[in-house]
Amino acid sequence: SLAQEELPTGEFWRHAGITGFEAFCGLFVGTLLGTATGLLLWSNLSAASVVRPYLTFAGAIPVFAIAPMFLIWFGTGVLSKCLMAACG
Repeated sequence: SLAQEELPTGEFWRHAGITGFEAFCGLFVGTLLGTATGLLLWSNLSAASVVRPYLTFAGAIPVFAIAPMFLIWFGTGVLSKCLMAACG
């Protein structure tokens, strides 16, 4: 079982830490880019009217549909997982 094999070696906690870092990195990047984009579009109404349909379309796509493309484009490393978390 997991408790008998992974916990004594410390592998579980190492992987949990990496996953936590990827989730936090994605949350931070997504919040930063989302806030910057929102403020930019709020201050520029003409750009907002052009970009709004694209943002609506992009927001309707589930992250699980984009994830395979991210794996192909960016690989299986930390970058692709942070970007998936940022888009989700």
